[in-house]
Amino acid sequence: MYVDDGSPRKPREPVKVAITFVVLLLGLAMIAWPFLWDDGWAQGGGASLLIGSVVFVFGLLLFLFYRGRARVERHPLKGENVLAHWHYDPLTWEQISQKEVADLGMIKVASGILGGLFALIGLIFVFVDPKKIFPCF
Repeated sequence: MYVDDGSPRKPREPVKVAITFVVLLLGLAMIAWPFLWDDGWAQGGGASLLIGSVVFVFGLLLFLFYRGRARVERHPLKGENVLAHWHYDPLTWEQISQKEVADLGMIKVASGILGGLFALIGLIFVFVDPKKIFPCF
């Protein structure tokens, strides 16, 4: 949604394009690693080739996806192909912004708690013998 509130909005899609391009290059480096060093195959080159191929394919798909989205997002910010403009008074716009920020804040807090819980469970399984916790194994 494009809202003309007078404030400049930075597009996020070009940043995503740059990040996925770096991931794509990382995949290429992982693919090339066993071929560039003499001892590459003995040092896990096959795994690097396999994982690098997967990283490269996903990086390429995401790069193409975000590049297309960046192109589409660029038009309304330049004022091209805009179907409608919304003009809000500053008080209404402030209320909308505060509600959106509050909703995003709760999502971030819930995600942090859930991520911490998963990390804690993972650490428990790393440092504690599962046979002691689950005797049936």
